[in-house]
Amino acid sequence: MIFETERLAIRFITEEDASFLWNLLKDPTWVKYIGDKGFTSVEEVKQYIQDGFILMYATYGHGLYVVEQKDSGKPVGICGIVKRIGLEHPDLGFAFLSEFQGKGYGFEASQATLKYGKDFLKMKKILAITTRGNVASARVLEKLGMIKVGETMLPNQDKLYDLYEEKCLEE
Repeated sequence: MIFETERLAIRFITEEDASFLWNLLKDPTWVKYIGDKGFTSVEEVKQYIQDGFILMYATYGHGLYVVEQKDSGKPVGICGIVKRIGLEHPDLGFAFLSEFQGKGYGFEASQATLKYGKDFLKMKKILAITTRGNVASARVLEKLGMIKVGETMLPNQDKLYDLYEEKCLEE
């Protein structure tokens, strides 16, 4: 476990999370706001875990993590800080299975993740992006104290994102 909140435990993603991640990647909310990654099997998701999540941990020392309910150990979503090509600073990312949305998990996990980024990783600035029209995620970011500072497009993508920012340490 990396850190925990009152209701949640946040830990590294491993290959054993492939089935959970498969379900998250196929969740209607994920597909609508993040996009279909085109995976056709859990085996492909295992490779995605190796090439994406685990490589990011090794390269940057942080990434997206599994968010579990502490009482049941059930994975409910992912949350973390990623280094995304096309953004000057790392950004906060989160996604939860539809059945666990609207329960405050996104805010709770994101708040703890921002604290982890500031206190442990010593980040000076953390960004966040949301697909335009993703009102629920925008609400979470605003509740966290992040401010919409503009719009951005990422390399090799054809959609416009709302860009949010939170300053962590004095620059």
